[in-house]
Amino acid sequence: MYVRVNQAKFPNKMAKQAIQKHAKTTLSSFGENGRMMRLTVDISEISHAVITLWEDKETYKKFGFDEMNKFNQMEKEMGAVVSISEGEAAGEISKIFKNKLFEEM
Repeated sequence: MYVRVNQAKFPNKMAKQAIQKHAKTTLSSFGENGRMMRLTVDISEISHAVITLWEDKETYKKFGFDEMNKFNQMEKEMGAVVSISEGEAAGEISKIFKNKLFEEM
């Protein structure tokens, strides 16, 4: 697996909400391009972290790299301070995991 963590602090709540709404409509081709999951963590009224999970690094580089960098540029143009971390990942899933916690895209 490959994970990218995008943290952004926006100048105001409205900018954060606009980006989150835009992301939901633009970054939705799950399963078609190797993106398996996106989690948005509301850190505060004006900041969030977005965690995306990909099949592997090669798939991310092929399908997600350009798209996500363009999206980050848009965040910066709206006045957000953006930081990015990414890397290979391993994980476990609990037996009590409930798929109904997530929206299917």
